[in-house]
Amino acid sequence: MPASQGDDAVPLCGSDDLAVVVEWKHGSPGLDGQVIAENVGGRACRLAYKPEVTPLQPDGTPLPVATIVTLEEKLPPYVILAPGQRAAARVHWGAWCGQQASDRARVDWSGG
Repeated sequence: MPASQGDDAVPLCGSDDLAVVVEWKHGSPGLDGQVIAENVGGRACRLAYKPEVTPLQPDGTPLPVATIVTLEEKLPPYVILAPGQRAAARVHWGAWCGQQASDRARVDWSGG
């Protein structure tokens, strides 16, 4: 949806509003992928800024990796998702030689 002056009135998306998937493919030397968020709620909601992705260990605890959010200027700095709509953001995980990652990750959005 295009940005408008009333967009601030659209509530931020919460965990109950979204189904989120992180898809990875092997790149060189790390992993490239995307975060896909789908609005599964009954109302429009706003995703602000970029997601932070933290890979999880097999026991569900976060891996001790740094999250770096790049600073490209995105105008507006959010997306509004109507029910059933999806949005995607590219992510990259560099080479990793530490503890084993599982097939799960935690995804957080600033303010939501």
